[in-house]
Amino acid sequence: MSESIPFSPVPADEEGVIHVSAVVLADAAGRVLQVRKTGTEAFTFPGGKPEAGETYLLAAVRELAEETALTLAPADLASLGLRRTSAANEDGFGLAAAVYVGPVLDDEAAAAVTVHDEIEELAWVAPGEVDDEGGFPGGRLAPLSAEVLRERA
Repeated sequence: MSESIPFSPVPADEEGVIHVSAVVLADAAGRVLQVRKTGTEAFTFPGGKPEAGETYLLAAVRELAEETALTLAPADLASLGLRRTSAANEDGFGLAAAVYVGPVLDDEAAAAVTVHDEIEELAWVAPGEVDDEGGFPGGRLAPLSAEVLRERA
């Protein structure tokens, strides 16, 4: 279930909760982009923590550019709401993720996606490939990614 995303800067820290922005991008075949940060095991949506005073939306745009070299305008993203789940790579923490969906990428744009910043690997995952535990042929998805991809199947 999702909550509405505040347009104001991210609220003060909730104890035990990590606030992030996440961007759902699909290619023309319906596969969804997932990235894996260096030193982690789970694949996640491109995105990350907002900086001080930054809105979730602006953090989504900035993080997408930093991690994949894709440049989108805030108007290119539509809100899927604020999702709460467990954090994939930080044991004992919850996750509050402002999830946005971007435009479908044509073949040329999808092929241009490359890893940057702290990203070690990327994968294009078909929603139908995700099993009940969040596994897919190339690895394991973070809980948020598994939840959203199962909804898209």
